Amino acid sequence: MNPRINADDLLVRMQYTPNPLALKFVANQPFKNEGKATFSVAEEAGEWPMLRDLFTVSGIKQIHVFQNTITVTHDGTLSEDELCENVTAVIRSRYELHDPNFVTEDEKGNSSGGRVQRASHENPVLEKMEEILDRTIRPGLQADGGDIEL
Repeated sequence: MNPRINADDLLVRMQYTPNPLALKFVANQPFKNEGKATFSVAEEAGEWPMLRDLFTVSGIKQIHVFQNTITVTHDGTLSEDELCENVTAVIRSRYELHDPNFVTEDEKGNSSGGRVQRASHENPVLEKMEEILDRTIRPGLQADGGDIEL
């Protein structure tokens, strides 16, 4: 949990993504310390109040969490201003209850502790592909709140 961080100390700013139905919210505090997580329904985020409560915002279809970024995909029901205001309000009001060290069920099954387990030691072709992705593709995807796995 985040007992030392209160809503007044949490800064959240919205950024646009290339997808007009996705908005990225970047904070000065982490949302996820290791790995990444994607939720398509509130039940998937049931253990984590801040993430679960984001689905109460009208039109939210998906939430992607990575480092200090939450990307929400929406259906266009609300205006961008309303969506930004509502998402920011949920984040700020629930952050004290949020544990950035959370681990999803998918990550628990991954022996790398939430990080993508690389096959680089097993296959030189995959190692080269990972290097290319790390250098050229992933930075752009992660800047927009996404990622790619092999």
